[in-house]
Amino acid sequence: MKPTGDSPARRMISNTTVVELSEVKTRDDRLRITTKADIGSLAESIGQIGMINSPVLRQSGSGYRVVSGFRRIEACQLLQIKTIPAHLVDGSATDLFCVELAITDNAAQRDLNDLELSRCFMLLSPFYPAVASLVSAGRRLGLRAGAGYVRKLLCLASLPEEVQKAVGDGSISLSMSEALLKSNPRDTAALAALFILLRPSLNKQREIFLLCKELSKREGIGIYALLMSPDIQTIVADRELDGNHKTARLRDMLKKRRMPVLSEALEEFDQQRSKLKLGKGARLIPPVGFEGRNYRLTFDFSTRNDLEGHLSTMKQLLRNPAMEHILRRIKVTHS
Repeated sequence: MKPTGDSPARRMISNTTVVELSEVKTRDDRLRITTKADIGSLAESIGQIGMINSPVLRQSGSGYRVVSGFRRIEACQLLQIKTIPAHLVDGSATDLFCVELAITDNAAQRDLNDLELSRCFMLLSPFYPAVASLVSAGRRLGLRAGAGYVRKLLCLASLPEEVQKAVGDGSISLSMSEALLKSNPRDTAALAALFILLRPSLNKQREIFLLCKELSKREGIGIYALLMSPDIQTIVADRELDGNHKTARLRDMLKKRRMPVLSEALEEFDQQRSKLKLGKGARLIPPVGFEGRNYRLTFDFSTRNDLEGHLSTMKQLLRNPAMEHILRRIKVTHS
């Protein structure tokens, strides 16, 4: 929605004028949308070729409030520039006009991430209380988001700042942030800190979250207390492990704690299966959760010799004590 020609929007924005940088109130960041913090490369560019697009400011008392161009102004501050070119919004401009101008300026430059989109819709929400009208307003400004997505974005804006930042940098998924909103603040903070540290994938975030919820309910303790328990903290604090290995150990530990009998059965099965020496292309698969009685034995082959080798393997299995142990002893009682 860049103002063009002699549109009303164009008439509300002045031609470029020079302002004292010291008069710009950058601490007033109500209209800040971007989440990108690094300004080093931008400052270098401005230092070499100058500012291509001037920021937009609004008169505020004895100084100016930023409508758009926060990073450009901060880069100029870094360069210790005294004056900058800027466009000034007319005093008769409404707050909604400034919000829309800030959104279109950002959306025209790049694809916005979830946190930036969340900020956009939060800025618009006082003027468009109904989700349907909010969606329509967003689309008019170049924000392509359906009603369900917008609701998630609004939920994100209600979460603590550290969680919002984690969604912005990809440490926590938008879907997970919506689930975290339903937890109490202490549990939310503990889970968010865990995900920020380990950076597990979305599916693993969901799995860990659900296991924690189930254990919390089963053991009658909060998720915060669960995550602060010594066995979990030992994994989290292990400096010898990277995030992936910590995540794997954490998941295994939570599963064993959630379903100890099943975990013991799986461990026993794996030990006995290793004694079978099935060879390449052969797999023995237990019943799901050991709830049934039927195992599956599968073979991969491409030649007659492969088939003959698998036939030999099957004959050996019938005489192997480990197979007898698997069929007779591994039973699970589910809690």
